[in-house]
Amino acid sequence: MGKASKTSAAAKRPVATPSNTDEVKQQLLDWFEANKITFNSSCMRIEHNDGDFSVFSQGKPLKPDTVIATIPKIACLSARNSAIADLIEQEGLTGTLALTIAVLFERAHASKSPWSSYLASLPPHAPTPLFWESEQDLALLTPTDVPVTEYKESLISDFETIVQPFIERNASLFSKEAGEKVDWRQEFFAATSLVTSRAFLVDAFHGDALVPLADLFNHLSGGEHVHMEGDGDVCVFCGAVEDGCDCMWSDDEEEDGHEEDEEMDEEVAPTLEEVKSFSVKQLKTMLLERGGDASGCVDKQDLVDKVMESFSKKAGGADDDDGWEDDEKEESSWLLDLEEPIPDLIDEKAGKGKSKSSAASKKQAKKPAQKQDDDDDEPEQEDSLDITVYRPVKPNSQIFNIYGDHTNAKLLNLYGFSEISNPNNTVLVSPTKLIEILGSGVSSSVMTERLAFWNQFGRKIITSAVSGEDDDEDDEHDDHVHGEGCNHDHDDHDSHSVTTTDGNEMDTHSFFFDNDGEASPHLLAFLHIMLMEPKALLAFTKDEASFRKYAEHVVKNGLDTWQASAASTNGSGKKGKSAPKKPVNATEGPVVLQMQTILHGMASNRLAAYDGCDAAAEEAEMKDIIANKVFSPRRWALFVRTEERRILNSALKRYKNNQ
Repeated sequence: MGKASKTSAAAKRPVATPSNTDEVKQQLLDWFEANKITFNSSCMRIEHNDGDFSVFSQGKPLKPDTVIATIPKIACLSARNSAIADLIEQEGLTGTLALTIAVLFERAHASKSPWSSYLASLPPHAPTPLFWESEQDLALLTPTDVPVTEYKESLISDFETIVQPFIERNASLFSKEAGEKVDWRQEFFAATSLVTSRAFLVDAFHGDALVPLADLFNHLSGGEHVHMEGDGDVCVFCGAVEDGCDCMWSDDEEEDGHEEDEEMDEEVAPTLEEVKSFSVKQLKTMLLERGGDASGCVDKQDLVDKVMESFSKKAGGADDDDGWEDDEKEESSWLLDLEEPIPDLIDEKAGKGKSKSSAASKKQAKKPAQKQDDDDDEPEQEDSLDITVYRPVKPNSQIFNIYGDHTNAKLLNLYGFSEISNPNNTVLVSPTKLIEILGSGVSSSVMTERLAFWNQFGRKIITSAVSGEDDDEDDEHDDHVHGEGCNHDHDDHDSHSVTTTDGNEMDTHSFFFDNDGEASPHLLAFLHIMLMEPKALLAFTKDEASFRKYAEHVVKNGLDTWQASAASTNGSGKKGKSAPKKPVNATEGPVVLQMQTILHGMASNRLAAYDGCDAAAEEAEMKDIIANKVFSPRRWALFVRTEERRILNSALKRYKNNQ
């Protein structure tokens, strides 16, 4: 079975409102039984203390590949099986925002909801900085990478532009008890926090979903014991596994209603008016059949735009979208023929504008009622998710899951906790400061040209070298919430956007110092591209293979950066073979020394944000907090601050040169 991704929770997950009642736990266990959610009580036990659930092993060790719990997918709370699933689909909502609205509705009618007892076991909201009341605690986050203000602004934007109009159009469905006044914005904030801290990416049909029982496991970076596994490759129309689906995969195409017109030799593109008249379901189906993906489409207009784009691409005869020059044009660099301003280079501001689904869930239209075969007496197999042991677990020990390889900034912003020893920690590099420093030594025209190269090719190819995936894959420094793939667009600022002096946006969401203080491959490659000799860069623009080798070298060797030589000429003036390319030792070469100076300056500038704080006093306080097992906002904030300072000091040592 393929591995299902999770969207979030917490190390020792803090809770918003503690509760010591055994009644909540018993009601939840009864609900598990009623909904066929099972766990092996000889292997694990569920504990509920001070309002916090956790999972422990019993008196015997657990071995890898042991399945300790099973959750039917039908028991998950997703936008596809909520009571307002059709309404959400009609509105064209997808991804995490769709799930949040579903949770908002089910919580508004909790007593009547099929998930009533499950919802009652959840805290009112996750204890993220969004709900911190102490200004003093919030002030501790000011110099950190936790984007408290930006995140709240993005949620307010989503609420005012999407959620509030949706509620107003469906006021009768969202009314609580007669006369009860509801602050829907706060309810939306609360529902969002639960989704970003608990949701898993279940499969191509459900997308992001709350998965009861699976969200009881707490988080441990790099030391998780279990993974959630399930069949993610299911029919996007009905959720059935491929061999049990009659929607698109049946040989009887006429009966299924999904037949293709094989007699058409030429495709006639519909007009914009025709496309606008299609339903959301038709648009998603059309996009899927044309090899597209509805991921990231928040409303119907997004789907219309993608469908029209798919027809225009085919009509234009685009046969090779990698952008590299044809052999016939080898004498002309594409950089000289740019007509469009530089495309995105530094992050979409986290959550800016519409909420484009994290984890790019393939939320497709619902399938028509599945055909029943009267002759088939075999019972239908229920699709489910398994909690499987990944690492050995000692007897009577807490069993941890992992919510993704997240930094402390992301864990705190979306989950409400952080870790003192998190191997995934990074410190982001300010794109504004980076451009400012580069601008003092690189002319505007050169910067424009090189930003174009980075935006159109450099970033993608470096990402491909880092991840081992195709260039077309969407790259993120970090996925999102609970587990490994789910991603809410209101992430923390794993990516940043900034406008250069020429009015162009630059996407540098992979520019950071890692847990050891080393600059990320993207940052190293970007700096080298901005500083290398013009002829060396020209060689890259004409030779994709050469640049790919360079990308692989940077990822593997860091500052021992590849030296790209310009093409040489022979005595007759004719172009000869390119000179061999070789790595430059980190202690040699003016470009590498410039890079070291800039990186040292970036770390120093970032560390200056902590000027005035007593680092020694904070570390002493943090040790007391750990010793006394105090789980408070201040604990999590101090963890973030201490780890960021450690990383930046490591970067200062690493990039200190002898000049």
